[in-house]
Amino acid sequence: MRSVTRSAGVVGVLALVATGLVAVGAVADGGPASAAEAAAGDVLHERIVIDDGHVDAIAGKMVSGKLRTLFKDSRNPADDIWREPSSVVLHVNPKAKEKVPAGRTYSFLGKAGSDFWLIPQVQKQGVVWAGWNTEALGSGELKGPVDMKLTKVDGPGPLAIWETAGLGGAHVLYSSEDGLPDTRKVDLGVHAHANWGFGAEGVYSVTFQLSGTLPNGRTTSDTRTYTFAVGDIDPGAVTPGGGDRPGGSLAHTGGAAAIPLALSAGVLVLGGAAAVGISRGRRRTAPAGKDHR
Repeated sequence: MRSVTRSAGVVGVLALVATGLVAVGAVADGGPASAAEAAAGDVLHERIVIDDGHVDAIAGKMVSGKLRTLFKDSRNPADDIWREPSSVVLHVNPKAKEKVPAGRTYSFLGKAGSDFWLIPQVQKQGVVWAGWNTEALGSGELKGPVDMKLTKVDGPGPLAIWETAGLGGAHVLYSSEDGLPDTRKVDLGVHAHANWGFGAEGVYSVTFQLSGTLPNGRTTSDTRTYTFAVGDIDPGAVTPGGGDRPGGSLAHTGGAAAIPLALSAGVLVLGGAAAVGISRGRRRTAPAGKDHR
């Protein structure tokens, strides 16, 4: 294991969430659609930019007996909205900019002292807070956990997703720097958050697949591309969904307990943002019987 501490220039109040569960007060920002419009399991296709508040970017839901990989917009906790991932631009705005600390651990994000953009494991005001969610999936619909696979990242820099662990450690879940796909098993009924680190400013198309087993033993899966506009760029000029949808104007709006994939011993917070001092441990899980390399 390798370790690194936060660069000395960062000043803030330290707080340790010793349980490893991320609990925050959600910001209730009303979106352009209501619960009535999204009733009866409807999935909205309206194009939108989101740059603040809580969302579950990768969210599983059964639709007509098939597993769907969707986007759960939960900025208003009383009015969850299910969206097609190809309709959403997640704007990781300039407030998310951080500096890569010294040490080998952060080499996957770039050179020490260079900029990167962070969606933190712990919510930061003014920055979109993206997680994943399988709470809509029940044991009567699927057998056992689902596989959440990062299959492709197209963008100007690397993307890494990691959990902050106890005593300043971390568990890297996904990294485009050392090859894809990366697969993790996620239990049913989970709501989780982790750190998302983008190594350069620009537009990223990030493709995830959810797959699971139906009660009859058949496999069901769905693959979708998510769009992140990172840094000081105009998200309204970005076409979501990897360019696979026709052009048009984008609505623009801004801005809950989390259970990590593998429960961490704690979350270290620096000045209201997730600490970026970690030791790196890497594991991969691939579905049985298939070679994903």
